[in-house]
Amino acid sequence: MTYKTKIGLLIPNMQSGGAERVISITSQLFSEKGFEVYLILFDTESISYQYKGKLIDLKSKAGKTVISKVLKRITRIIKLSYYKYKYNLDFVISFLYSANVVNYYSIGLAKKVLSCRGYGDYIENGEKYAKMMKKIDSFIVQTERMKADFVSHYNVNEAKINVINNPFDISQIQEKAQESIDDNHQKFIDTHKTICTVGSFKKEKGYWHLLRAFSLVKESISDAGLIFIGHGGDMEIKIKKMAESGKYRDDIFFLNYQQNPFRFISKCKLYICSSLYEGFPNALVEAMACGTAVLSTDCKTGPRELLLKEESNVERIKDILYAEYGVLVPELEEIVDLDIDNISSGEILMADGIIKILSDEGLMQKYNESAKKRAANFSMERYIENITNVIDKDFK
Repeated sequence: MTYKTKIGLLIPNMQSGGAERVISITSQLFSEKGFEVYLILFDTESISYQYKGKLIDLKSKAGKTVISKVLKRITRIIKLSYYKYKYNLDFVISFLYSANVVNYYSIGLAKKVLSCRGYGDYIENGEKYAKMMKKIDSFIVQTERMKADFVSHYNVNEAKINVINNPFDISQIQEKAQESIDDNHQKFIDTHKTICTVGSFKKEKGYWHLLRAFSLVKESISDAGLIFIGHGGDMEIKIKKMAESGKYRDDIFFLNYQQNPFRFISKCKLYICSSLYEGFPNALVEAMACGTAVLSTDCKTGPRELLLKEESNVERIKDILYAEYGVLVPELEEIVDLDIDNISSGEILMADGIIKILSDEGLMQKYNESAKKRAANFSMERYIENITNVIDKDFK
């Protein structure tokens, strides 16, 4: 009988989030590939994503006090070590910092593969990860830029770092993009040159910058409209109040979470990523798959690699860059400023880029086509090939 490689996928929970979505897809792709998959969670109380494989519940919810958190971590390490031995796992691949720590300190013969999912995680835990890399088998990041930062800032072994972009079901996205929307939303889009963005209302999304840039766009394009798709985050109320404080409030539409955001994105003229930082900008790729032109800040990390044909060595761009697959504008300030009238130089550049696209039908069509072409490079097939290569390399 052919031996099946046994792989544990470790993450705190499967309630919601980008990392959780990726681990869901990974479990299904690994199972289809013939691997024996074990989904290992700290807590299985609420699972929002489909998965394949054997579910292992460490029954260790997050602690509330410092002491309980330390005890919980020790308990998780002991339990993971037990299950690695019980099921004779060959690999454990962990997602998110708390799971990475448990994977790192666990004992057993299973090879350890850790991952850094976002630039915020890198900023907060990069030095810790660099130390961990000395005693693990592989480390996964989502962009070449993040890999370069680890190597240049922490002098780690470059050979241990693997760049694997997130997987996307491109054909499914494009199929869902064709679905209709209700008359009320369709009327808004039909009566506006609509730009949109998708995400929760967190600081890193930089939505106060987008609102001010939009106010500048309105001065040149009177029928411009803006749609926010998403909900939650500690800045939701603040951003909505900021929008209400401006004179173009009637041209801004807030949608809540949409199970199928693609049917809205595909009908808009332009998708905007105003982020201060990302890990890998999933929503940007999804918008490109919809065939919608995109404009993004040149934040760390991901947008530059997505939109440029070849990675630029320039540390920061200082002006609008009309790249091969979309438009890049300089990074924006991280200081939160909710004054709708306090326009910054970065917001002026963002507005200029938006105005250029909305005013030039030929350029917009060019970016519609090139975005769709670029998104095809981030397929499920490419992802499983890349992550399987990591396993094959470490299994030798």
